[in-house]
Amino acid sequence: MRKRILYTESSKHVGGQELQAMMQLHALQHLGFEVLLACRPESEVAKLAAEKHIPIYPIIFRNSYHFPSLWRFRQLINEYHPLFIVSHSGHDANIAALATKLVWNKPTLVRQKTYLTSRIKPFSTNYLADQVVVPSAGMKRSMVAGGCR
Repeated sequence: MRKRILYTESSKHVGGQELQAMMQLHALQHLGFEVLLACRPESEVAKLAAEKHIPIYPIIFRNSYHFPSLWRFRQLINEYHPLFIVSHSGHDANIAALATKLVWNKPTLVRQKTYLTSRIKPFSTNYLADQVVVPSAGMKRSMVAGGCR
């Protein structure tokens, strides 16, 4: 069985979260995993991935319920057969969650939360992810206090 991990990134620009994802993808490649990044075509993220020799799969990710993105992501899951899907941004995390509901070979959906906004939204973490990863015990406490399980 191939060890495949699919990352998602709907951001157009590169910041801390995107750099962190690139570092994780690079490290996973060195550990022998096949990785693929689903991201917006022509974005700064796609350009950075190309520079780092990380393969990309272009998806528009216009919004959390963009049907063409959802359908394309569903096709990607069926073709790529990832063990895990790792996402952190809102649009791509929601598209990934909805797409996994539409496939038979459901991969584990991991949601990374690297920062908290002023309003914690527990629905997506409670119902749209199999696992949630946070960088600190303090962030975990804040999320639990905000209604996340």
